[in-house]
Amino acid sequence: MQSPTIPVPNACELIMQTQQWLVKTRQGGVVGHVKSLTICHCSKRIVSALLVLRNSGQQVQIPWNRFDMVEEQLVLRVPVDRLTRELQSCGETHGQAHL
Repeated sequence: MQSPTIPVPNACELIMQTQQWLVKTRQGGVVGHVKSLTICHCSKRIVSALLVLRNSGQQVQIPWNRFDMVEEQLVLRVPVDRLTRELQSCGETHGQAHL
């Protein structure tokens, strides 16, 4: 008799099943949460994250190299005021800040 096969989700599925992934500042304040991730199909690495800002609800695509993992917390390397200035100056770019 064969043992039952248990499907093992891949990394992308595991990421999508998580609850809201909060993004914080280095000081511990909440910037927002990750709505989705962009993953390179060739390298299987995260390229960017779609961040929903807590204060405005605005969605911003942030390159993955602008984040750090600190004690199991996702921390934004870019100061929030710089992010806000960048968003205001880029106008109608659909949240594509160049950070």
